[in-house]
Amino acid sequence: MYRTLPTDKYDNPDSGGIEIVDDSAVGQAKEAAGAAGSAFKKHWKLIVVALIVIGIGYFAFDFLIGSVKTTTFNVTDTESIALPASVKVMDSGGKEIERVNSGASIKLRKGGYSARVSAAGYKAGQQSFTVAEDGEVSIKLEKNWNLELETGLPDTFVQGETRTITVSIVNNGTEEVQTGLKFEGTGFTSDKASFEFQKPIIIFPGSGVDVNVDISISPNAKPAGEDGYTGTIRIEGLDNPRAKFTKNFSLLQFNPQSVAITPVKISISTDEGILKTTPLNFSNKNKFPLEGIQIKATVLTKEHTEESVIESWFEVSETGFDIAAEDKKTVNLNFTPVLGESKIPEASNTEKITAKLEISNSYFRKEIPVDIIVNKSKVNIALESISDQPFTKTGDVYPAKQLSFNIKNNGKLAITEVIVSSTEEDACKTNKGKVVEEWITFRNSQFSSIGPQGNQEVIYFIEPKGGEKGEIATCQIRIRYTDPRTGGRGFVVSNPFAIRLN
Repeated sequence: MYRTLPTDKYDNPDSGGIEIVDDSAVGQAKEAAGAAGSAFKKHWKLIVVALIVIGIGYFAFDFLIGSVKTTTFNVTDTESIALPASVKVMDSGGKEIERVNSGASIKLRKGGYSARVSAAGYKAGQQSFTVAEDGEVSIKLEKNWNLELETGLPDTFVQGETRTITVSIVNNGTEEVQTGLKFEGTGFTSDKASFEFQKPIIIFPGSGVDVNVDISISPNAKPAGEDGYTGTIRIEGLDNPRAKFTKNFSLLQFNPQSVAITPVKISISTDEGILKTTPLNFSNKNKFPLEGIQIKATVLTKEHTEESVIESWFEVSETGFDIAAEDKKTVNLNFTPVLGESKIPEASNTEKITAKLEISNSYFRKEIPVDIIVNKSKVNIALESISDQPFTKTGDVYPAKQLSFNIKNNGKLAITEVIVSSTEEDACKTNKGKVVEEWITFRNSQFSSIGPQGNQEVIYFIEPKGGEKGEIATCQIRIRYTDPRTGGRGFVVSNPFAIRLN
């Protein structure tokens, strides 16, 4: 674009009076810059002064107003309950700045501070803090107690497990304390575990108390990863290292179907006083051991004997036993109806019992039904090889004979304190009306015991002193013993036999 200008003596003589104008954006920018440069050259002193004033104003604002922040003090106990407390605020050099109550706010410049806090019944606390923005300073105070906690946790918990641990608390202070326990950590959240113990916990000064805590792991608790879970047991109201215990543990997945037990039903038939043994076979298909397995018998129905007495007749060859991972084990269940404890009456010969075996540990439980028949044990004593004895006179006397008979115990129980006799009502009586106790004597008339299916030979002598030809004596031999079932004295009398004097 061109325009015609008046000729000036200062114009370029070669231009011919024509000015070249660049209307492009670049050209316009160059033109504006040239104008601004001219203005700056003309007013540069004023511009510099203005910038200095603006900078000083900004820093003054930041120092006087912008760096002051609102700080609120929130004081709670260890259970996050707000406390009425006094807060003394100090600068980084320890100089007191202000005193406020908990919950109050003050203005503080950015920087480092500390707060010393006190509340009735609580240990005084001090905490450092930094002010950078408006915010809150949270401070926790402990109860003014001198308690110590001591306990332990297993290395492993299992899904569905209930385990009892003991927490010991000692009161080293001078006042009685009533408190509780808190359970914290990644493994003790409400979706993984629940806790039961006697509340409140009362600890007298200068003494201690043991608290049994049942820890129940949810069957749906997610097994721990490689890092496991943490569990903390803490005295409620305190949070110092002496008042709490923390441990890492793993949580294992458990399937009850991975444990097999045979037989699935038990039938027992035995006599009073006779042991009956049933093997119990276990198979653990888990990749971890089953520990602390207990077996308990519970009577459901009975006819004559008390339930608690019958339950005492059960015995297991091992109790509190372990089964290794992916292993098998056999233990014996023994059942012995104790003589003298069984109450089968004379009118009955048996007692029918139903029971159950509860097989369990802290996370596993199975029941096996048990049917039992107890037969009354009867004493069955027989006297064998006793017969009539003829005698022939030699000279003026009837010579003595040495004979023997057997005491046969056909029962399943031993008899004790056995005494053999042929006197008094069993003494020989002749056909002439005489009672002759001295005709029968025994080499040994006492025996300590005769076992089941046992046999005892008895040597005896017959010597019919003073007897006369044609005299016939009718005799008996009596066996007395202690009845193993009743504890009383029982007896057996032989069939009458004759001594004939020819």
